[in-house]
Amino acid sequence: VLLFGSGMSALAASVNEVQKQQTETKNRLNEINKSITAIESKRKEVQAQLKGLNADLVETMLTLETLETDIEIKQDEINIAQEELERLQKLEEEQYEAMKLRIQYMYEKGSTDYISMFLEAKSVTELLNRVDFANDVSDYDDVKLKEYQETKDMVAETKAVLEEEQAELEEVQEAQ
Repeated sequence: VLLFGSGMSALAASVNEVQKQQTETKNRLNEINKSITAIESKRKEVQAQLKGLNADLVETMLTLETLETDIEIKQDEINIAQEELERLQKLEEEQYEAMKLRIQYMYEKGSTDYISMFLEAKSVTELLNRVDFANDVSDYDDVKLKEYQETKDMVAETKAVLEEEQAELEEVQEAQ
């Protein structure tokens, strides 16, 4: 009986030891499962952040594409304005040269040319025609002077617009 009792006690100690190891193993398994859950949660967080960053990247890329398109459009507008400015400057120069020639002619011929033109008239009709012609020449000079001033104003305005558009383009490029 003693042998049987001591065998039982060894068996009971062995069963207790196995149960103790089983409990420790369960505890370690629970800790490992908690770690796995924490790691999985962290992985999901990182994935969500990555999705957010990808969305931000796509939005930034679209914004850059829009800015590049805006820059191209603005550059085209600047090119057109530059061409218009060059055309207007050429027109202004041509008008200025024509006015210089007209003033030079008037200076060289002087007002005596008008007086002699009126005095040499052979009839009242011819005198009236000459007065009418002098008025037409004067009106023509006034129109040409006005055209020259308008062209000069347009050159200044176009130049200002061109400078403004160039500044806007530089701002967009800096923003990009």
